[in-house]
Amino acid sequence: MLIVGRLHPQKDHALLLRALAALPGDLVHWRLSVVGQGELEGDLRRYARSVGVAERVDWHGQVDDVYRHYETADILVLPSIHEGSPNALLEAMSCGLPAMSATLRPGHWNW
Repeated sequence: MLIVGRLHPQKDHALLLRALAALPGDLVHWRLSVVGQGELEGDLRRYARSVGVAERVDWHGQVDDVYRHYETADILVLPSIHEGSPNALLEAMSCGLPAMSATLRPGHWNW
């Protein structure tokens, strides 16, 4: 799985980390690649450890060639609280990468 975006409450990375932790046993081999940087990086890394998925998350930070990540991912995940026209979705679509998103209410990112 891949998420591309700044590490900000709007993007709701915490929801994605909880979802990764909740995957059934036959899917524990799934990994999450996080591309982006932001003020929540330290908090999100600690949260990944607290929900038991730290070893399944690859933190790439800001990258020069994001398309390399789209081309090697199996799915783009967009758990954002709200979006306009997300660049990550358009970029993923240009690579033929399937995407999954969720509609959530404001305030849902409390963790």
